[in-house]
Amino acid sequence: PKFEPEDSQYLFETDWRGRRLDDRFGRLISKYDGSFNLLRKAAQAQVQCDWGVDLNEGPPMLMPRLAPAKHLVQVARMRIHWQLQNGQQTEARDDLLAALAVGRNLSRDGLGISTLVQFSIEELISWAVAENFFQFSPETLRQIADGLDAAPARGTVAESIPTTKYLFCDWYINKIEQFRRENPG
Repeated sequence: PKFEPEDSQYLFETDWRGRRLDDRFGRLISKYDGSFNLLRKAAQAQVQCDWGVDLNEGPPMLMPRLAPAKHLVQVARMRIHWQLQNGQQTEARDDLLAALAVGRNLSRDGLGISTLVQFSIEELISWAVAENFFQFSPETLRQIADGLDAAPARGTVAESIPTTKYLFCDWYINKIEQFRRENPG
């Protein structure tokens, strides 16, 4: 969603931790409902995630999915606070687990930067659980634990090394060879 500057400042530049959220907050955060409906559907997908990354573009390759994905997880943290304040345990659980799934699926492209963003997202998820732990019911906490266990596999730095090598080292070597062919002598 697009926000007026004052609404964006209110929503994203206020430290909401430990504060009672007001109706304005609720109206603004609800503008993300459509995004989170899609995020939850994506989290339930059974097919392998493919971000359509073309490694042949090399280091200048754009990765426009990383920042919006992290932003949605930051919003999920705020939504969870709102949902728990309003007795919506199921919605808070579903947003949390969907945010984790999108973070884990970012690393499916095998890129080191995507894996690092995944780690950052996992940290945000951990903070969301820690900040709100006392508000979750024991049943919801069990469901969250089960959801964490069932989440997509975590990408690792070790898994990203071959792709990162190809993207950077091999790409530069191929470029140098191309320049040599185009400019003999």
